[in-house]
Amino acid sequence: MVGRCVCGNPSKYCCPSCKTRTCSLKCVTEHKERLGCTGMTDKTKFVKLSDFDNLTLISDYKFLENIKEAVDSSRREKESAVIQTRKHENIGGFFIKKCIENNVCLRKMPASFSRHIKIKVKLKTAVSIGQLS
Repeated sequence: MVGRCVCGNPSKYCCPSCKTRTCSLKCVTEHKERLGCTGMTDKTKFVKLSDFDNLTLISDYKFLENIKEAVDSSRREKESAVIQTRKHENIGGFFIKKCIENNVCLRKMPASFSRHIKIKVKLKTAVSIGQLS
């Protein structure tokens, strides 16, 4: 199906989002700027049952798979964060025990302070290279 481009030349391409026909990258860029088009298909757009075909089914299936992957990925990241927190608790406990042994008064900053985060990183590094013993 050959139509006419926005510039009048025979078109080669069709925008998946708005179905505008274009002949070159220059025309694609122009149509996106002029219409505010993203060039991306709306995967959540309603499709009538009469227009539903195998390609739509496959597209929906892939969309659901991508959502499942995103959920699984976020769950794994959350589990990883819990494990990392436990590692930091062990380092903190070691540090607190050393402070008590050496009669050092230790005051903790609130976790939201940026300096608290920097000190935590320095402490983790010092323990991992064996400077604290």
